[in-house]
Amino acid sequence: MGVLIAGGEGRSSQPKVIQVRCLAHVQLAVREGMKACPLMDDSVGRIRDILKKISDSPSLLEALQEVCAAVSIKFVSPELDCVTRWNSTLTMLASARELQKAIEELLRRIREHHEGYRDLSIGHTHRLASPFQSLRGVTWPSLRRS
Repeated sequence: MGVLIAGGEGRSSQPKVIQVRCLAHVQLAVREGMKACPLMDDSVGRIRDILKKISDSPSLLEALQEVCAAVSIKFVSPELDCVTRWNSTLTMLASARELQKAIEELLRRIREHHEGYRDLSIGHTHRLASPFQSLRGVTWPSLRRS
């Protein structure tokens, strides 16, 4: 895909073409890069697994909604990432961060009743989204040339 930029006065009459990669392919490259870092891959994977389990279970989703009300957090359905959607992993991490207190409480309640879930926690991994908050909703103004 290329973006055509017309040449101005005094410039060559030949328009310049700037190569712009498809954001889905950029997302795939970013995901591969994250896999190369075991700490990042494990942490993001843990959050993804927890949010997917909650999202796929109507009873857990309802329980999360109740916990949100109990800890005075506005309930929103957890967002999952998509392999090819730009910034979806960041959106998922930000979603987990916003719901962190409620998710931790829900997981605590689950651990009380089920032996096999002792190590289930988001823990420190919620901090992954913090440095990237300013990127949320980023547009590409450099591509909008007038």
